[in-house]
Amino acid sequence: MNRHTQWPITTGLPTGGVESFISTQPIVALGASQNQISAESTGQKASIQGTQPDTTTAYETRAEAVVPTGIQQCTMFWDIFEAFAELEHGGKVILAQRKGRTSDVVAVLELHEPRISDETVLKLLRNHHENTVTLKDVFQDHSTCYLITEVLDVSLSEVISCPVTIRETQAAFISGEILKGLKFLAHLGIQHTQVNGRAVLLDRYGQVKLGMINSSPGN
Repeated sequence: MNRHTQWPITTGLPTGGVESFISTQPIVALGASQNQISAESTGQKASIQGTQPDTTTAYETRAEAVVPTGIQQCTMFWDIFEAFAELEHGGKVILAQRKGRTSDVVAVLELHEPRISDETVLKLLRNHHENTVTLKDVFQDHSTCYLITEVLDVSLSEVISCPVTIRETQAAFISGEILKGLKFLAHLGIQHTQVNGRAVLLDRYGQVKLGMINSSPGN
């Protein structure tokens, strides 16, 4: 599936450089994520205990999270969602949509051995950052683990392969966002082991997130 034309890089990362990019993006690209906005609207506080986040960093924490187990949960998921495409975004992922609701799309990463640890899964379920792909849910049985995540528009590898040249200031901005995501994972005691073009994802608003969370074992 060719998604190059679906992510207008000249709009997502304007040629005016980092300053122009930041000044023209919606609030989600200015360090206040949709999760943070939602938390503030419900009176919830977003923070990581014992850390001092950057002024442009937004966290959402969930006090309770579990790792569902058993084949029943996996079956229930596929009773609700149906797969419609396979992409190489942050690793091989299946795009699935809620049956009857084409706007409700998620990415499904199907993992076999080695599997991501329960400790790491719980950390990623409980703690969200604007520069890491949001883990929405997890289902697993004896041999397979399914990670349900949000979907972004394009990978950095696809952007690089386009005829449009990324300016130095734009590359600097993307690098800075990647470092913020790595810093967040480090706060959680998680080391991302495959930071490459396929693991860096972007949306049409210029937001940059680290994918391939299945390559982030806990230390």
